[in-house]
Amino acid sequence: MSHSRPTSDVSCGVFASNAPLGLLDYIGILLWLVGFVFEAGSDWQLARFRRNPANAGAVPDRGFWRYSHSPNYLGSLCVWWGFWLMAASAGAWWSAVGPALLTLAANARIRRWAAT
Repeated sequence: MSHSRPTSDVSCGVFASNAPLGLLDYIGILLWLVGFVFEAGSDWQLARFRRNPANAGAVPDRGFWRYSHSPNYLGSLCVWWGFWLMAASAGAWWSAVGPALLTLAANARIRRWAAT
């Protein structure tokens, strides 16, 4: 799935207004920040975990991986829903299509992974 369309939809909404920042903007910024930390941190932890030959075939269970089976997906979804909150604050409610599709895709991927 290409991220370009959902990304452009949300970006158009985020920058659609010159209004001052409101509550939804601040919640969106906070959600984006939490998501960014989760996504980047879990990717870093996974790379570090995989470099150790003793962990071959294992799944991390420490750090961010202690809280979620797929913290990088969780982080990514928080980032995009955070963008959407900022876009919705500017009146671009329609931009929810992008994060909603990403949520469905991540959910399907996690379900396939869990079934194996």
